[in-house]
Amino acid sequence: MEIKHSLRFVKPNRNRFKESFNKTNRTWTNPLNGQVFLLSHLNAFFLDVSYTKDGILKTVRARVTFSPHCYTRVKKRLDDDELIVVTEGYDPACVDRVFDQERWFYSQSLPPLMRNIQNMSCKRDDDNQVVIHFSSRNRNRPGEGWYSFIRIQVDPKYPDILQLEVRTTHRRPGHASSSRYPIRFSQHLADLLDD
Repeated sequence: MEIKHSLRFVKPNRNRFKESFNKTNRTWTNPLNGQVFLLSHLNAFFLDVSYTKDGILKTVRARVTFSPHCYTRVKKRLDDDELIVVTEGYDPACVDRVFDQERWFYSQSLPPLMRNIQNMSCKRDDDNQVVIHFSSRNRNRPGEGWYSFIRIQVDPKYPDILQLEVRTTHRRPGHASSSRYPIRFSQHLADLLDD
């Protein structure tokens, strides 16, 4: 059944992976030292998410995907070109991204967290996104930690499946300034769907 919604569809970025990235095995091999990093934990998966609309419990099928931003960062001037994993976008506005071991390490916790997203507290952001603050290790700066930015949309090619794209996960000193008050993810869905 087609999902009724108020979402604007945004096409995913174009990604051109380097030879060091093995699409079949979902691994990246560091060309400088031969170390292999597994990325299969970031394979797409499906889950059912529920929300309440007008007192009625509703469930929708969702597909969770993870962008290369979950394990890469923008290449800096001093980074070795060999560490480029992916080139994102179209010329002349393309961006090279290099492997980020800290993001890769943290990305291993993303699939279990996303499987439990329904009841998580999140903040609304622009562009049909929610921002989830998954951890804080500093008592003096409770806003500091890992943040995931998740775009919610419906692809016109698959109108019966909600798309949840983890666009990026990275460490931040605090909440994104554009994000709004915290709400449950299921409440955010109720506000977006069945319009």
